[in-house]
This record gives sequence, C-alpha cells and structure tokens, in this order.
Amino acid sequence: MQFTRWTDMRKRDVTLEEIETVLLNKNEDRECEKYKNWNIEKQSSISSNIFNGNEIKYNSYKISVDYFQPNIDINSEYISKKVWLIVYEVNKKINYIIDRNSDARIIIRRLMSYTGKGEIEENNIEFKSDEFVWLISKVYNQDNFFEGSNDFLGNLYLNNIKGFKGGTEDFLTKISTEGESVMNIISTLSFLIESKNLNQIDIDFDYKEHTRISVRLNSNKKVMTVDFNKYTGKLLKDSENKRNIEILIILYTEIIPIIKQSYQNDIEAELWNNDKFIEFIKEVRQALNGKIESRLNELSSSSVKLKEIESC
Repeated sequence: MQFTRWTDMRKRDVTLEEIETVLLNKNEDRECEKYKNWNIEKQSSISSNIFNGNEIKYNSYKISVDYFQPNIDINSEYISKKVWLIVYEVNKKINYIIDRNSDARIIIRRLMSYTGKGEIEENNIEFKSDEFVWLISKVYNQDNFFEGSNDFLGNLYLNNIKGFKGGTEDFLTKISTEGESVMNIISTLSFLIESKNLNQIDIDFDYKEHTRISVRLNSNKKVMTVDFNKYTGKLLKDSENKRNIEILIILYTEIIPIIKQSYQNDIEAELWNNDKFIEFIKEVRQALNGKIESRLNELSSSSVKLKEIESC
C-alpha cells in the first residue's frame, strides 16, 4: 500500500477529538460534482503510544466516496473509491497519513471542509538516488547498523535491498549483507552501473522489537509503500488495524529520520561524497576481478593436472 503524509497548518491548536467530530458529522459541504456520497467509519477509539519520546494519539477511518471519472471513449461515470485515513496528534499538531497520492490533498480538504489556502501541507520525506547508492554501500560493506540519535530511538539494521528502475515492477537486482559472495558483488555492480536510473528500492528493516518491516522508497514520488504482510515483530499480537497504524508511525517518526540523519552525518564527516562513490565502484570492480582471476587460476590448475594424468 502507498502512503503520503500531510499536516494541518491552521493557526490554532486542533485536537484529535475535534477532527473526529468533524469527520463523523454529516456535512453537505463535502458533496460536489466530482465527489459525492461520502461514507466515513471510525475503526476504533482513540489510542496513544510513545514514539521518538513523544506521546502520539491516533485514530483511523475507513472511507468510501463516489468519484466522477470522465472518460474519452465512453460515457463518464461515477466509481467508488476506498480510502484509509490515519489521523495522529503530536505536540499539538495534527497529521494525516492516507493511502492516496495524487488526489490526497483534495480528499483531505473535502473531508475536513477546508476552504482557505495553506490549511494543509504535504509532509513527506524525499529521497535522492545518491541516498539509495549510499544505502547500497552500507549493506554491501556490512556497515548496515545505524545508531539512533537520541535516547528514545533504537538501533536500526538494514538486512537487504532490492532495486528497481523505470516502472514499478522493473526489477533490477538484490543485495544482502552476505559481503563478497559472487552474486552479491555482481548485484552491487548492477546497482552502481544503473545508479542514474535507480528510482526505487525495497528495504527490510530490523528495528527494536520489530524484526522485519518491509518498505519501498521512491526517489521520483514522495510516497512510501509498506508491505504489512511481511511484518514480523511484537505488534503481531495486536489487531491488524493497530499494528498497521503503528508500523506507519514508527516509519515516519523514527526509522526514516534515523536514515536521513545518518546520511547527513556521513556527508558532513566526508564519509560519503562523489569521491567515496568512485572508491566504492573501484572496490566492487576489484572484488569481482579477484573472483574471476581466482576462478581462472582454478580452471588452469585443473587443466594442467588433467594433462599430467593423460600423459601417464
């Protein structure tokens, strides 16, 4: 599932309870030619937990709406859209996580009956291709441990990375912390050769009591895709709804900030830059050449022994 995050920017404190009241009340202002027949269902009572040292209160809603979809070749018609909306409150600020991208802003504006400018702003974390290559170097060199920057954050481990280029399913290759296995070297080299076209990566995170959180990051879109079915960890004992909400909040407030801060630390310490990138390419090339030479020597040695046997 793909997600984006948005922040309520109104110049007053808004509580989660107020948001709930607005969402659950029938409101004719939501209705328009493009969106009509809204149905909003609260999934549970308001819950709270501590994330990155802050108490975060949250709730979620299942939403359906009829959307007018103009078509070129056939008559225009309404189709039903299903939306999952998470609302969370932290430090007196309201944030929305929604499983929509291009139409996320307009859906939230209609849900909340926003009419002014700047009442909601995108609050997503952008990744660059260079950050993906940096992460690949970390996994390849088994330097896949990231320490939290404060007492509230845990230690983060990257177990493996899959790379994609172009379309969503245009799989490139995969590397893991196996180090200098032949397949790992070749896969890493594929990453580096295609680094300009590398726009998506799948990562398995190991964080605190969460042994596997599977995420897809995208350098072209400010979206985050989460595979909840692959999750393993302590949240398995909770309801599916609570588990999925807390996975998303952990990603947005803890895991992704750790990654971004670690990358920035390496940039500032000159542990990662264009020269380091070149060194990394040379290191992988040298490792592959070494494997090739070793195999050629083995084959040559076997050939010599075979001739000696045949001459006897």
